[in-house]
Amino acid sequence: MEKHAAETCPLCGESFVCKVNSIQKCDCMKVNLNEETLLFIKNTLNTQIGGYECICINCLKILKKQYEDSVLPL
Repeated sequence: MEKHAAETCPLCGESFVCKVNSIQKCDCMKVNLNEETLLFIKNTLNTQIGGYECICINCLKILKKQYEDSVLPL
């Protein structure tokens, strides 16, 4: 059984290592997401790529910031 998988981010095309079998060690666990932000990201992925796939840490941070910018007043 493969422990980590090389993936290509469906949003930006960058390569990254998915550690879904060791989720606590995965880079995505470094980004704190509340329920509302997670729902925004899921909806965005569903709209842009037709489903929920792993994305690179940079795209995850970008989507988190997009959500925060859309709900927080200037």
